[in-house]
Amino acid sequence: MKNVDIAMYLVHSIIPSAKLTQASFKDIDEILADNFAKASRF
Repeated sequence: MKNVDIAMYLVHSIIPSAKLTQASFKDIDEILADNFAKASRF
């Protein structure tokens, strides 16, 4: 995210659309938020 001053992480759905994982929404959201935070550091 070069040359970005503001970034927003939005949760788009709390209901999974596929049963490809056994993780809960909370677990998946935590992973996604962590990945977003890591990407924003670059």
